[in-house]
Amino acid sequence: YLYRVEAALMAGDSALARDLLSAGRYPESLQDRAAALAARIDEAADLAESILIPFTPGSGVIYTEARLNGLLSQQFVVDTGASLTTIPTATAERLGLSSGSARRRRVTTAGGEVIAWETRLESIVIADTVIPDLTVLVLDIPDNPDLGLLGMNFIRNFEADLDNQKGELVLRPR
Repeated sequence: YLYRVEAALMAGDSALARDLLSAGRYPESLQDRAAALAARIDEAADLAESILIPFTPGSGVIYTEARLNGLLSQQFVVDTGASLTTIPTATAERLGLSSGSARRRRVTTAGGEVIAWETRLESIVIADTVIPDLTVLVLDIPDNPDLGLLGMNFIRNFEADLDNQKGELVLRPR
């Protein structure tokens, strides 16, 4: 059974590995090996639900792409200094979002104060992880009007592990 458990793990099937491990009875001499495999299964299951965002080590900027309202893709910078996620005006227009009666907010940015309007996205998806009903601000980043900011109202749905040396941001659902 333990060889089959290892094979299932190597194939990326943590559910099968867990089933196989629980189906066997192991002598005392194999208990440590079974426990180690159980830990590997738990780790593999956690990683399967995680979002891995690679970036250039030491760059200080983390880019990722997300699908908005199931309709279009948007490039974002992960910005832990932004309270709310932002999308560009052009993206809001392509999504059919209107500023008509939207709430206006005074926002302090790196470039100073600006007025942005608030709206909601039905969903934002990164990898296979969906965050529904997310409040966003519509504003254009100077010198980068096609880029959005992935703010803390998105990030707080996850436990974040940043490895700057490897160039990896791992987001695990809470």
